[in-house]
Amino acid sequence: MIAHMKDLHAMNKDGTWFAEDGMYRVAEILMSYHKENVVDYTQKYGLASQVNQPHKVKDEQPPPTSTSSVPIEETPIYKELREYRLTKSREEKIKAYYIYNNAQMEQIITEMPETYGELMQIKGFADKNCSKYGDAIIDIVKKYK
Repeated sequence: MIAHMKDLHAMNKDGTWFAEDGMYRVAEILMSYHKENVVDYTQKYGLASQVNQPHKVKDEQPPPTSTSSVPIEETPIYKELREYRLTKSREEKIKAYYIYNNAQMEQIITEMPETYGELMQIKGFADKNCSKYGDAIIDIVKKYK
């Protein structure tokens, strides 16, 4: 700000625009209003108990070791599940990922569920999705087992 004020002062050749000591007084006044933020947001939002605690790691299954060098997106089951999802989403006039997203599709391929119970173990598949799309998904999976 001082630099800007000095530039304005320099543009005025006779120097009557604003004296340098006046610029410093304005800057000091502005700086006097500057206060350090003393709010402890970790305590304010109840995060104090979470600070300095390591995140718990879920007991995740290791990714499947593929004996094939073909990416999962290039497999026939992936293509068929994706095509089914696209067709159903167009029929129902909804976005394709509302039926199941790519991560869920990959988990279907990994786990190859044969029953509603197994399909419901996949995150995001509840009674509604299973009753609506489960038969078709299981039929597709059985073709590739």
